[in-house]
Amino acid sequence: KTTRQAGPPTIYEMIQTKRHVDQHLGSACIALPRVRIGTRESDPLQVNEGFPTELQQGHVNASNLQTFRWRWRNHIKLLSGNGQSKAMMDVSRVAETSLRPGPLEHNPHRPVQECLVRNMYSNPRNSSFLVHHYASTWEQWTARKRDARQTTGSNGRTWEAYKKLEQLSKQTTDHIRPWLQEFVHMYGTNLTLELLKGVGELHFNESLAQI
Repeated sequence: KTTRQAGPPTIYEMIQTKRHVDQHLGSACIALPRVRIGTRESDPLQVNEGFPTELQQGHVNASNLQTFRWRWRNHIKLLSGNGQSKAMMDVSRVAETSLRPGPLEHNPHRPVQECLVRNMYSNPRNSSFLVHHYASTWEQWTARKRDARQTTGSNGRTWEAYKKLEQLSKQTTDHIRPWLQEFVHMYGTNLTLELLKGVGELHFNESLAQI
């Protein structure tokens, strides 16, 4: 059994602590407001800031981790500009009737009726959680060859659309970086290196490309 060392609270611990003051965190579906991360590159020194030196010696590149490479984000206050919230559910509390076909249009932002419509554009300033929504590299953004968004609709994954993502670069944020050092402290360098082996690399697989 692994004993967690002192450090930032886990998501579970955060929910248990704040659900007493935030009724939303006590619901079966929690809306997680998101902020879109742009495609503007940073200086290598900025990318490597706070990256554990023991991982560098193990040949893990900070630029292969999205949480280190991409630092420029959209303004948090632009609710619609950052898109609909993501949903985190306690499936043990979702009613069976919610899983049956019905009038609700299911989507990743509101998979069941317990996810209230009014929370789909949650205000991040009032939330305990914030999801970073990465576009990453052009190769990663277009890796799913049968993605319906590749060439159609307002979210079409074209080169022109990708270049526009640079416009999301309004301000920088490094708040998410400490997760990796905490992970190394908790699980050790060797396991971390094993889990990060090949991170950020694309290995084309015909069967997976059909998903």
